[in-house]
This record gives sequence, structure tokens and C-alpha cells, in this order.
Amino acid sequence: MLEREPAFLRPPPGEKRRHDALLRKVKRGRGRPRVGAGARRVQITMEGTLLDRADRFAKAHGLSRSELIAKCLAPVIGKKSA
Repeated sequence: MLEREPAFLRPPPGEKRRHDALLRKVKRGRGRPRVGAGARRVQITMEGTLLDRADRFAKAHGLSRSELIAKCLAPVIGKKSA
């Protein structure tokens, strides 16, 4: 086991944020490929009982909450052609 990380992995003094962003950029390409423009996390507020009903519906139809919301939004706002 390495006692210290290699010098190229250590950020210069005062550059930790930039260094971390660069490491994330280098590591990209791993994992699942992007579909479309890629997913982004959003926070919304919804009435509690409506959310409960949506969760039950999604579970009954084998969907995640995100999939259900996306499928419901697409017909309302239209699909953008790539």
C-alpha cells in the first residue's frame, strides 16, 4: 500500500477545487454512456398526496419516479428532435 499518493495526484497549494475538477474530467468515460444530452438532477416541490399517488403508479408500472415524470412531461412540451 502506498504511504503517500504520487505527486501528480496532489493538488498544488490553493488549487484543490480546480485539481478535483481536472481529476473528474480525466476519469470521465467510465460507467454508463450518456443518452441524449445526459441527465441532470433537479429539485421540485409537489403536493404530498400527489407525490404518493405518483410513486404508487410508478411502482405498479415498473417505472422510477424520474421516468414517470419524464414520460408525463414529454407529450405536454413535445419532444425535441436531435
